Amino acid sequence: IEVAIFDPVGQQFWKDNFKDKLSVEWDNFYTEFEKLLGSYGYYNENPIDINHPNLEERLKYASHFQLDCMQIYPQSQKLVQTELMRRYGDVLVPRYGEKELERDCLCEIFSKESNVEGIGRITHIQQFGKMLSCFGPIIENKYDGHMFLDRVCTILSQPYFFGNISADDAEARLGDYFDKGGAYLLRLSQSTRGVYTISYTDIETNEYSHCQVQYIQSISVEEDEPSGFILDDTAYQTINSVIRNNIPQGFVPCKGHPFSNIFKTARGRKYAKVNLRFSDNNINNTYSSDDSFENIATNNNNEDDEDYEEEYDNNNNIGNKRGRITTPI
Repeated sequence: IEVAIFDPVGQQFWKDNFKDKLSVEWDNFYTEFEKLLGSYGYYNENPIDINHPNLEERLKYASHFQLDCMQIYPQSQKLVQTELMRRYGDVLVPRYGEKELERDCLCEIFSKESNVEGIGRITHIQQFGKMLSCFGPIIENKYDGHMFLDRVCTILSQPYFFGNISADDAEARLGDYFDKGGAYLLRLSQSTRGVYTISYTDIETNEYSHCQVQYIQSISVEEDEPSGFILDDTAYQTINSVIRNNIPQGFVPCKGHPFSNIFKTARGRKYAKVNLRFSDNNINNTYSSDDSFENIATNNNNEDDEDYEEEYDNNNNIGNKRGRITTPI
């Protein structure tokens, strides 16, 4: 178990529930994993104290439900909106706290179809361990608003994230973009745990390039430092900030986002469009402080589901004008 799973909470979870089994049926796995998340406050619906002495810092570790609750207080609305922008950047943001969406996302990363007739999806200990290395840790810091589910759902919702595909598969998908100004996608490294790879069309050399992004986990429950990503010796708190600051302007996410159906078909799902405009170090919010997250989500929910991919396709200027990936691998 220790060889397959590095996350200490994940190790104990597998020992307690599945002992020496190498794989378990997905439904059984999820039932126990949901209990684990609940025991660590993932479904905590207790509002944060509006008089917290360091509210801005506290919100960094809040659950999405808690952020929603804080929107009702005028004195915390701007802090909440700043935190939403810090987390998600210029993307469509799912309304978290919806277990169907979270379950679907966990199913994508933790399970696969079984080769045994009569058995549906299964979770293998190796896959569980690898995905925790890419999305974990399960417990990140001393606050009760843990970030694991938030991170999983947010990364899978990105139009440029293609999951666990090979370099050859990535190049096949990017092949049509050399004459269209360039494109990119993000995938999980198949050779190294805890590493993401940006694959993109290098229009200067007319070749494909692949650049690794190291994911560094913070697993101390006593420390406040969050997990983050490193590219070219520069640290970033979110994968969105890696993309935003390193993809050249004009490059577009490769089409064919494999997880789009999760985010556009579930009944009653709401989205909030958090559009950022970056100019040097200034962040300008495109909605006013009077607009609550609930109102924005409700307004965007009026759009047809078919507009989901079009919204992503039109989001072409995600790159920073100065951005350039400098370390192909």
